[in-house]
Amino acid sequence: MKIDELIKFCSDVRQALELANSEGVHDEQTSLGMSDFPTGCCGETTDLLAYLIYEQFGEIALHRSGTYMSYIKNDARLRDNNNHAWLELSGTIIDLTADQFNDRGFNNPAVMITQDKTFHALFSSRDGRYNPESATKPKLSHRLTRSFWYLQDKLRSSGWSL
Repeated sequence: MKIDELIKFCSDVRQALELANSEGVHDEQTSLGMSDFPTGCCGETTDLLAYLIYEQFGEIALHRSGTYMSYIKNDARLRDNNNHAWLELSGTIIDLTADQFNDRGFNNPAVMITQDKTFHALFSSRDGRYNPESATKPKLSHRLTRSFWYLQDKLRSSGWSL
């Protein structure tokens, strides 16, 4: 998979997620259904994206998540216990919700694909249970099924084969 292809795919996923949010597609028991995307939706967005990347490219991404704690790394734009989740694939960060922090003075793009770990290093309190050393085949929670089917349909209509 080439980086340009990954960027296009992730941009299409992000666009479909925004459309799904505006159409009220998501299960009400998910953060996607209860929140105003992208705010508060990073975990389930990451789960969906990992599954979609696997379905489209056969690649298995690492889940990453962390909690901001000022005593570890101080940044006045964040509050203690702010959490965030993203993916890593071959050392590249893939994050479709980093822009949820832009109202706090960050300037993150809606689709962040980068090897620069500066922003994500702020969430440096890591729980090993949610940050495995090796990637495993992604599984999709039944609560995300409705979102997955919607995204899959939109992605197929954009020319993706998953």
